[in-house]
Amino acid sequence: MSSISKEIDTLSKFTDQVSEKFASAEEKFVVETEEVPTQEEVASTSATDIPVIKPTKKTIDNLTLLFGTPWGRTPRSLAEVAKALEVNAVPDRIETISTTLIRLVKRGSLRRIQKEGKWVYFHIPAE
Repeated sequence: MSSISKEIDTLSKFTDQVSEKFASAEEKFVVETEEVPTQEEVASTSATDIPVIKPTKKTIDNLTLLFGTPWGRTPRSLAEVAKALEVNAVPDRIETISTTLIRLVKRGSLRRIQKEGKWVYFHIPAE
């Protein structure tokens, strides 16, 4: 009985440690979110200077292609990015676009700044 009790105590400590590790790991992977533009905002966004890209099935690839053009060197709002994907016949959910943009920022592929209370994204070309 006493050996079983010791094993239960050991298991209890182990599960507590695992729970702590998972909690700290979850904090590291929390994805920042931003204010989602409405469909009206996306629809009213100008499509005049949007580059034509060769669309792929992956959002990350499409965004990399867009921001690899001169268009991507100018800070772009989430609504502008969504409109650019729509014009290139690869519309995507705003949430997916936002999450992918944040991942590209964390990788160092894009930069973001706040402009007029909203995040804008841009690419700085390597020299």
